[in-house]
Amino acid sequence: MPTIKKNSRSSRLGLQLSVRVYFDNAEPIMLTTRNISNTGLFIDWETPLSIREGQEAYVELAEALGDGEPQKVHTTVVRIEKQGFALKYTAL
Repeated sequence: MPTIKKNSRSSRLGLQLSVRVYFDNAEPIMLTTRNISNTGLFIDWETPLSIREGQEAYVELAEALGDGEPQKVHTTVVRIEKQGFALKYTAL
C-alpha cells in the first residue's frame, strides 16, 4: 500500500510507477518513481544520468491509469541526489 509523507510544501505519495523520461531530443529512459506529489515527483536511478538542475524533461507514465493514453507532462529538474532526482511539474 502506498505511504503518504507530509512536509511543509506538499504531501507525497510513496508510489512506484514505471515512467519514461525524455531529456532533450534523446530516446526515452525507463525509470521508476519513488514518490509523487501535487507539485512533482522523485525518480530513482541505479546509474546516475548526466543531467543538471534546471534542465527540462518530459515524463510519461509507462502505462495509462484508467481510460485513455498516457500523457507527457513537462517538468524541470530541481534536485539531484545520489539515489535519483526530483522533478517539478511546469505544465500539466
